[in-house]
Amino acid sequence: MQKLYIIFRNSLSALALAALVSSCSYNSYFSQSTVPEIVGNDEIASNITDDPDLLLVAQETETSLIQELEALQNTGVWEQEIAPETQAVEAEVLYDFPIVHNKQVQMYLDLFQGKQKKQFKRWLARSGKYADLYKQELASANLPLDLVYLSMIESGFNQRAYSRARAVGLWQFMSATGKQYNLRIDKYIDERRDPEKSTKAAVAFLTDLYDDFGDWHLAVAAYNAGPGKIRRGLKKYKVDNFWDLAQHKY
Repeated sequence: MQKLYIIFRNSLSALALAALVSSCSYNSYFSQSTVPEIVGNDEIASNITDDPDLLLVAQETETSLIQELEALQNTGVWEQEIAPETQAVEAEVLYDFPIVHNKQVQMYLDLFQGKQKKQFKRWLARSGKYADLYKQELASANLPLDLVYLSMIESGFNQRAYSRARAVGLWQFMSATGKQYNLRIDKYIDERRDPEKSTKAAVAFLTDLYDDFGDWHLAVAAYNAGPGKIRRGLKKYKVDNFWDLAQHKY
């Protein structure tokens, strides 16, 4: 259990928290009770099928999101400091993603090992199917291997995941961004659901984001919310890091 705790403390410091600066607000999320249909010439009509293996599914339940937002609200002011009592444990493990352990990160650790344990176990069970592919592509681009868990936070390692913002697949690409990174998306084929092609696209996107922001916490937040939103937030609040940005209602 301690090993699992250490692994996910490393990645969840930004991967899970990045969702808070996404373009979907709390109220707009709960104003919709069902996943919208996929429409438009540039979207694959994946739900028009009798094959259950091809049906798109909601990326996250409302219950899970309610639990997450309520728990975060109860943590109070956002922090960036590393808790002193964890430093001895951290020294035992080599990381390739920057570590921050604060009360917000601890909240996610408690949530994933508590109320959302069953969901979290399902995510982990799926991870074995894709982890080797992810690590190979990340290593070839000299990116942190811990970014494997970004896909977990985005989709739960589910190829059929579909968000209310119409992001699709393991890496939750929006249509425009997917096409920008050479994914074919039309009424016949949606390569956002192709593990190999979408992973190559995600690695290219993450490389560009890190080159742009020079910081992995900001890069991952930008992956979720869009680089333009993060740039505007940094400028608006005159801050230069994710944790200071997250303190604002942006």
